Amino acid sequence: MSILDPRAFEPSRRHADISRTGRKQQMPVSVFHPAGRLCDDGESSFDIYYWSAPDNNLDDAWLAQAFPTSEAMQDILATAFEQYCGEDHAGNSMREDVLEYLRDFKGESAVAAFKGEGYLPFVKICMVYLIRDHDAVVISAMTDIDYNLDEHGILILIHGGKITFGYDGDFTEFLE
Repeated sequence: MSILDPRAFEPSRRHADISRTGRKQQMPVSVFHPAGRLCDDGESSFDIYYWSAPDNNLDDAWLAQAFPTSEAMQDILATAFEQYCGEDHAGNSMREDVLEYLRDFKGESAVAAFKGEGYLPFVKICMVYLIRDHDAVVISAMTDIDYNLDEHGILILIHGGKITFGYDGDFTEFLE
């Protein structure tokens, strides 16, 4: 099975509380193996937060539509890291530093994985924010192979059908 095969997305035994103005709902957390496949921390599950105005009811239909499927999550991550490696971000200029780090600390198999699959095997999704009032999803992630991303963090915004790569501190209008 390819690392990007949708079957790599599987249900977790753990559940996360989706918090919304004091009300909590249990929602299954998924484990996405392509993200974090080569991370050393051993954890590959993530937390999910649902944000909405106090007068809005928990919208199960919107939650089901907004939470990315496995296929969509793959596309989201791939698109975001294409942006990171583009002209507006440092990813392309970081490539040699990342390869040197991988050679020195992770081994040739990690170098081969990076050359073949890019950042995805080394990225861990930490949190998914479902923001009802803005009809947006923000994904928080991390990696330790790229010191720029390790220092600045990774945020990915899905809003209005568009995927946007950013760093921690970006998209504050959605996260306040």
